[in-house]
Formats: sequence, structure tokens, C-alpha cells
Amino acid sequence: MIITIARQCGYDQKSTSLSFNGVGGAIGRANNGQVLLINFKLENVDLYGKNTAGLIGNVNGGLNFKAYNCKVEGKDNEICGIEHTGGLFGYCNASNNNNIQYDDSISYANHIDGCSVSGYQISAANAGGLIGTNNYDKKICNSKVENCKIEGKTAVGGAI
Repeated sequence: MIITIARQCGYDQKSTSLSFNGVGGAIGRANNGQVLLINFKLENVDLYGKNTAGLIGNVNGGLNFKAYNCKVEGKDNEICGIEHTGGLFGYCNASNNNNIQYDDSISYANHIDGCSVSGYQISAANAGGLIGTNNYDKKICNSKVENCKIEGKTAVGGAI
């Protein structure tokens, strides 16, 4: 399966439309409200666009999320775009601090727990193994990036 608007991997604005704003393995763009992703697994999928990621490509203000035990696993697959590209979240601007209730006793706000990314080439301006671009506070624990190649023109990090 390939979710694409341009097969060329890289951060070239000529190859990827600026209007295609949010490509994700689970959700392209999420604005307000709450998203709870549990045990989501994306395998061997190539993703291309602006604000691109294995879970949610474009997490916009007013959203509160929880990602628990999610896996993005590839075999030399690509998550690529113009900018804001990450293994789990591309552009992560979640600003809602209300808690998401899970498991009757535990609540979370903008939290990544037990997630992993492996076997991907991740590239863009602002590229990260877990999150491409992060604004606002996030809690990240028990999560990892392994066997990935992460590259870009600016702001490149192993995790964020």
C-alpha cells in the first residue's frame, strides 16, 4: 500500500503539493477534541506529503491525544515530505491539556507511551524519529526509534 501524491522522496516543494496538508497512517489531520490510539500498527507503508507521519500527519491546536503501544514498522519504507515529518507525528501542535480517561483510573494529556518506529527512512525539513515538529508539552515514555535513517535540511533529530 502506498499513500502518495508524489513518489519522489525528499523535501522538494515541486514534488509535493503544499495543499496536501496532513498524511498519516491512521489520521491525516486532526484539529479539535480527543484522539486515543491503542495498539495501532502500521506495517510496510510508504507515506508522502506535507505534515506526514505513521500515526497522525497534522495534529493541530485544540487536540488532545494519547498513543499507547503503537508501532510503525517498515522494511526500508519511507515517510517523506516537504516539512514536519515524523515516525509517529508530523506536525504536533496539540495544545489541549484536558485529560483523556483510559482504563477507568488513568488519564493522560498529549502522551506517547510504549510506541516504536523501526525500518523507515524519514526525511523532510523538520524531521524526527517520533515527532517531526513539536509545539507545547508532550509526555514521551517507554518509546523508541531503531533501524531508521532520519535526514533533512533543518531541525533533524533522532526522537524530535
